[in-house]
Amino acid sequence: MKKALSIVLLSTAILVTATSVHAAEPKKIDSDATIQMKAGTKPVDPVDPVDPTKPGPDTGTGQGGEMQINYVTNLDFGSDVAITSGTTKANVGTKFVPYFQISDLRGTGAGWALKATLGDFVSKTDSSRKIAGATLTFDNPKIMTNNSDKTEAAEGTGKQVLTAGGGSSVMMKAAKGNGRGTWLVTYPAKDLKDNSNIKFEAPSKNIDSNTQYGAKITWELYDGPMV
Repeated sequence: MKKALSIVLLSTAILVTATSVHAAEPKKIDSDATIQMKAGTKPVDPVDPVDPTKPGPDTGTGQGGEMQINYVTNLDFGSDVAITSGTTKANVGTKFVPYFQISDLRGTGAGWALKATLGDFVSKTDSSRKIAGATLTFDNPKIMTNNSDKTEAAEGTGKQVLTAGGGSSVMMKAAKGNGRGTWLVTYPAKDLKDNSNIKFEAPSKNIDSNTQYGAKITWELYDGPMV
């Protein structure tokens, strides 16, 4: 009896092992995923000029379209600037890093150029009084983006001097194939209240004391790269 029982148990073990070897093959089939894209037009909010992955510190322009100027910093050079001998100078003072932001949502990689033109510095009380020869100098620009891939980047254009009532200057640009998405040209400094990277200069002989002056900077975003 003991011998017969041993044979039966051994046979059962062999059958179980053989069954586990012959597992069924998995079934496979492919499905499709498709998407049709178009150019964006929704206004892009300003981003932070220090960390562009974060929201910006101020309200944007609200401009929409395939190409947008999203933000421009207003520049304040002070309310008690003293006239000096020869040339009077003043550095900009801001609460946060001054910057200018654009977005290219065309999806073509055609390139672009951001240009700025400085109008006359005119007296707030008498429009006939202007500061002849006034300039704004923008120096040491830093280009920023919230793109995760920093290749195919926009470019800064180095030191630029805008002359009041004069021509325009390219402040930031993207060659063909570059500059998709959101880009900023920033002017950081250790002391934002006395930032020499954006500077006002004018011949002192052309400035009237006890007078507040104001000028408009016109920003234009061009479709296509420029030299």
